Amino acid sequence: MLLTSVIIVLREVLEAALLISVLAALRQMQGGSRRGLLWGLIAGLLASLLIARNMGAISEMADGVGQELFLAFLHGVLYLALLCIGVLALRESSHTVLMGVLMATAVTVAVSREGEEIILYISAFQQHDDVRSSLYRGSLIGLGIGASAGALLYYALCLLPSKWGYRAIFVLLTVVSGGMILQASGLLIQADYLPGGRVWDSSGWLPEEGVAGQLLYAMLGYEATPAPAQLWAYGGSVLLMTSVLFWQWRRNGSTA
Repeated sequence: MLLTSVIIVLREVLEAALLISVLAALRQMQGGSRRGLLWGLIAGLLASLLIARNMGAISEMADGVGQELFLAFLHGVLYLALLCIGVLALRESSHTVLMGVLMATAVTVAVSREGEEIILYISAFQQHDDVRSSLYRGSLIGLGIGASAGALLYYALCLLPSKWGYRAIFVLLTVVSGGMILQASGLLIQADYLPGGRVWDSSGWLPEEGVAGQLLYAMLGYEATPAPAQLWAYGGSVLLMTSVLFWQWRRNGSTA
């Protein structure tokens, strides 16, 4: 239970921590206030409690697939927020209130999504006295590792020269946003809103349940058995993000 708790909580915390770190580094490079990120973190924690408490009712909606549709919606909102953040970051108006609102929204959605998963996981096992200690210790370890990884990424991005720092941030935003759509499409397949199938099976050498698989899931949305619809959705989302950012960069003649 200790190792399981570490891996599960680490996966969820790492997803949110990496995103927050990238957004915080972007705000730091722009010289803008990071207060919106803090408010987004607080709002996300509160929202995760609310969602976890009402997940049973949410799951019963839409003929029993309410949970999948709701979580897919959150991933879609996060993707759109990251897309708009990338565009604004390449414009002269990148220090506007809108940027702060979008960043706060992205953090709120990311933290509420991952926090809800952690709360539900802990709630499912904390009543068992024989595993409670391992559950809490593993969760704290996973939380600490994930937060530390996010902090290291933040400082690494801030230490890069401005030109390369911006490029690294835009690459990470693109990868993370693509992972959001990959996960959203997987949820829609579970809800029978998209066709299933299997393009390949890499579970033999890189299982999703392993440490490496869980970390890749957190960073890239890794799927050992992706369906064709997931790959199309992932490719389309990455292409859209890349095209929009490149168009805005060329339009402004940015040196980022």
